[in-house]
Amino acid sequence: MVWENDHLGICFVDDDGRRLFEFSFRKVSDQQLFLSTLKRWQYPAGAKADPRDADLIETIYYQQDGIVSHHLDDSHTGNTTVTDYKEVDVSDHWIDVPTFDGLSYEWIPSWIRDANPPKGSRSPTP
Repeated sequence: MVWENDHLGICFVDDDGRRLFEFSFRKVSDQQLFLSTLKRWQYPAGAKADPRDADLIETIYYQQDGIVSHHLDDSHTGNTTVTDYKEVDVSDHWIDVPTFDGLSYEWIPSWIRDANPPKGSRSPTP
């Protein structure tokens, strides 16, 4: 977990040290953070720990008003697909700002800790 410019980033890696998920929260007030970005990398077999080796990078941008932009970058085709959504329920994207005393793995919301889409899954629900 890293604090930077009123953002908190949480990154999960696999056994080979490759980034799998990154959750970025933006500080909205002294008491609350909002999940603003979810990023997921998918790697081919034997890929190194460099995120640039991913064959698929999925980024979902969330706004507090329920507008969501889903970007899918496919290195095989060189294409980026962007899909925008409106009126998405983002009520569970709000979390309390942790204190350094309270900053632990257990602080991370369970829906983030448990995030593990099935192999080959290409599109989590925004």
